Amino acid sequence: MGNIAGRPTQLWVGVGNWDTAATAKGHGELEDGTRFTFEADQKPKTQWMYDIGANFELSKRFQLVIDVGADFDGGYLFVIAPTYRFPESAGNR
Repeated sequence: MGNIAGRPTQLWVGVGNWDTAATAKGHGELEDGTRFTFEADQKPKTQWMYDIGANFELSKRFQLVIDVGADFDGGYLFVIAPTYRFPESAGNR
């Protein structure tokens, strides 16, 4: 953690293993009433995702998280997450 332009800031780099293999199964019906079933194995084309991100504290109530990643084989991620902290009410003290 540090400061950028006088604002508390966290920076990170990361690597994630997308171990998300699954099998989709189902069935359907054609217009002529014929029933069909299917089964499809699904998994990421590339197992590893690399990312960089930051959390900026704009004020005591507002923060902004930005995270960008790629697997360098066609997969990308982009996250922007604003955060607002509500004032503490008298009943919660």
